[in-house]
Amino acid sequence: EHPVSNLIGYFLDKNISTILRSLSRAKRVLLICHRDPDGDTAWSALAFAEMLRQKNISTTICCYDQMPSNLLAFPGTNKIKNKLPARQDWDLSITIEAGDKRRMGFELNIDINIDHHSDNARYGKINWVDPTASACGSMILGLLRAGKFKLTPAIAAHLYAAIFSDTGGLRFANTTAQTYADMQLLVSHGALPS
Repeated sequence: EHPVSNLIGYFLDKNISTILRSLSRAKRVLLICHRDPDGDTAWSALAFAEMLRQKNISTTICCYDQMPSNLLAFPGTNKIKNKLPARQDWDLSITIEAGDKRRMGFELNIDINIDHHSDNARYGKINWVDPTASACGSMILGLLRAGKFKLTPAIAAHLYAAIFSDTGGLRFANTTAQTYADMQLLVSHGALPS
């Protein structure tokens, strides 16, 4: 069984319940990756978009900068656009791992700011900042579990890659026992470490 320490925290975190309530009312969501994108921001956004599709929520993922070639090798990354949609009619705007508005790159107000870095500027209407998480991928996994989304093989693969990327292949100091538990859960749901 997957350790529940972070999951209990997610159920008790008022930001999580507020985020889930906001998502339950949304039809269109804009997900924003940070400038100079890495695997955690890009692949967490792709996993989040897959989760939202389960609830028939339309998503657009944008990043101010082009995706680097090493990220484009992963399936789905080429769907991330580097311009905002012409019609800005989304119900929610959500940033993933963008520590401040400059790092986001776009000039707009943010509804939900998700990050695992303690120096986050907390510029969203809702700021879910969890420095105990090894990556945003772990936070999105917690949101998936708290919201009872289905953990599909595609979502598991994206989150596995996101966490693996931001922990330096599970070698950086942000790698914890919870990180390994998250990875075990993702592999058991179809993520392939190879």
